[in-house]
Amino acid sequence: MRKVQTFSFANLDTLQTGKLIVRSTSDVTTVQTIVMLSLRILTRAPIWAVGAIVLLVVTASDLAWIMVAFVPLIIVLVYFFTHRARPYFWGFSSAWIG
Repeated sequence: MRKVQTFSFANLDTLQTGKLIVRSTSDVTTVQTIVMLSLRILTRAPIWAVGAIVLLVVTASDLAWIMVAFVPLIIVLVYFFTHRARPYFWGFSSAWIG
């Protein structure tokens, strides 16, 4: 919306008001959807992980030691790949903000 307000009157005459409103509301809806999906994932995933760990320890404590061995490896791999992929996402998003 801030970008639309910076348009000159000549641009506003050539662009249709309806299209600008549809684009703005579409962008807002997209952001709302992303936030809601992120909140679902960020709340469900930790609860499921804790529940899975508790059930693993209760049902098969011998297998829990295998998990203890692999969790640090998984954390290192996730850290590596997120830091490797982050520049691609920052470069993409900053091109659309400006």
